[in-house]
Formats: sequence, C-alpha cells, structure tokens
Amino acid sequence: MKTLILLGGLTLFVSLKNVLIAQENNKKVSIKKSDTYSLTSNGKISILVGNVAITSDKLEVAKADKVVIDNETNKVSVVGYAEFSFKGKLIVVPSTDSRQKTLEYTVGEDVAYIK
Repeated sequence: MKTLILLGGLTLFVSLKNVLIAQENNKKVSIKKSDTYSLTSNGKISILVGNVAITSDKLEVAKADKVVIDNETNKVSVVGYAEFSFKGKLIVVPSTDSRQKTLEYTVGEDVAYIK
C-alpha cells in the first residue's frame, strides 16, 4: 500500500514538474532570422535589425525591420512589419498605411498592442 501511494505521489510530482517546465519554455522568444543582432552591455535587451523573424507562444513575425526584446520582462517591440500572426491568425497591415507602426507584446499574455 505504501508503495502504491509513493508511486502515485511520484507520478503526480513528475507530471507537475513537466507542466511547469512547459510553461517556462512558453515564456521565450525564438529568433529565427536577423541580419544583425546586438545585446546591450547589461545583457538584458536584444536588438535585431533587418529582415527579422521571431516566434513566441502566440506571436509570429517575419520580415520585420527591427525587433527589441527585453529578456528580463519578456516584452517584445516590433517595428516595420507587413504582417504577423497572433494566436494563429494572420494579421496584414494595409499597404496604403504609410505610417510605421510598432507592435508591442509581452510573452505569455493574450493581447498585443499596435501603436
């Protein structure tokens, strides 16, 4: 009986640990492509410039002019994009809009802001 309870507890622990690891992995931004990449001196902010492609848990951007990632707060700012995908839905910026907008997103949240 003790073995069965111990085995059940161990199974529960391993399951919870895997869920926490999966949640932690979803809090990251993957850099797929960039012409240039730089990191601030304190290592907290990544700056990608030129033909940038990134993905995260809910956001996917390709062919952006510039992306700034705050590695400490998981905030992402994207400038100069024609389209992006959020929660699996493709969003296209009209070509008639000449203003360069900024997309801001915090990894793990359900809202992205266009300014």
